[in-house]
Amino acid sequence: MRNMFSAAMRFTPVRFAAAAVLSLALAGCLFRESPVASWYVFPSSPAETSGQSSALQGPRIAVGPLTLPAYLDRSNVFIRQDAASPAARIAPAALWGEPLEEGVARVLCESMGAALASRQAVVFPLELALPADWRVFIHVVRFDGAPNAPVALKASWSFVSATGEVRRTGQFSDTVTAAGGVDGLVLAQDTLLRRFGKTLAEAAPLTPQETKPARAK
Repeated sequence: MRNMFSAAMRFTPVRFAAAAVLSLALAGCLFRESPVASWYVFPSSPAETSGQSSALQGPRIAVGPLTLPAYLDRSNVFIRQDAASPAARIAPAALWGEPLEEGVARVLCESMGAALASRQAVVFPLELALPADWRVFIHVVRFDGAPNAPVALKASWSFVSATGEVRRTGQFSDTVTAAGGVDGLVLAQDTLLRRFGKTLAEAAPLTPQETKPARAK
C-alpha cells in the first residue's frame, strides 16, 4: 500500500501541470480577440449622380430583375485567386455594408443614368416599382477575383419593353487587375460595374421608333 501511495504522489504533480496547461490553452481560445470587421460599399461617383439631375422627361428604364451567382449570396466579400482553380474563400473580417445585389443595381443605375443624361433618360432600380418604358434584365454569371489579381465580370442582359417584348440582348465580359487588399478588390469590381453600365447605356433602345408602344393587333 505504501508503494502504491508513493507512486500516486509521484505522478500527481505531472497531472496537475498538464491540467494547468490545458486550462490556460482553453482560456486563450475563449478570450482571443476577434478581428475587427471592415464594411465595404461601392463608392458613389459625384460626377455620375449629378449628371442625372436634369434627366426627368425622357424614357424611363428600370434596372432589373438582376440575379447574381449563388456563391455571392453572403455578407462576406468573396475571394477567388485563380479563375482556373475551384479553390475560393471568404474574407471573415470583410463584410458588405449593403446587400450585394442592391449595390450592383445602384452602381449600374448611376453609370447608365450619367451616360444617358444627354438623352434625357431616367434610370432607377426595379425595386422602386415606378412606371417604366423599359426593363433591363441582367443575369450575372461571374463577379469575383482577388487583391493583386484579375477581377472578372460576366453577364447577359436583355431590354424588355413595357409590353413585354424583348428588343435587344447581349453579353458583357471584362476583367480588371485589382490593387492590394480588399479595398483594391472592391474598387476593381466597382470599375467593372461602371463599364457594364456604360455598355448597357450604349445598347439602350431609346429612339422614338423603339420606345413607341406596340400597336394592338
